[in-house]
Amino acid sequence: MDFLEVVLSQDSDFFAHDSVKILEYSKEAVILKTGLSSMKLTALAFVSSNDYNKNIRYLGIATNYKVIKDLQDAVVPSLVQEYRESPVVIWRDQDNIDFTASILVFTTMTQETAGPDGTASDPPSTFQVLCQQYELIKEQYSKIKAQKRMSSSGKR
Repeated sequence: MDFLEVVLSQDSDFFAHDSVKILEYSKEAVILKTGLSSMKLTALAFVSSNDYNKNIRYLGIATNYKVIKDLQDAVVPSLVQEYRESPVVIWRDQDNIDFTASILVFTTMTQETAGPDGTASDPPSTFQVLCQQYELIKEQYSKIKAQKRMSSSGKR
């Protein structure tokens, strides 16, 4: 089964704003442009601040890219471990960031919503469910844009 690669940026209501542009990229195009393998791209997503983990202070995506691109290709958890053992990362990782949440989400494609006490409050949301939600939102956005175009052309 093919999955749609989904990345949503900003708040969930961003589709309602007229000035928002929607860009769709294929994972293959990103891999080709960056020169990273699929595993390295996933590892880069782990360590570069995402919805599940913050990045190591002072190590943004550009620095993380430089570290990860030079690593030997391996499975994602091993790449993350090698990244953590890089001298530049060891020197900066004063908070001892734990990337476990990202590893769980990005490698098993499941996430659990944590309650205030840290326990899971909802059943796991699968990647497929998120893709379905994305398609619905995208369809709603297209309808709104079409309605606005129709009403704009009728006013002239």
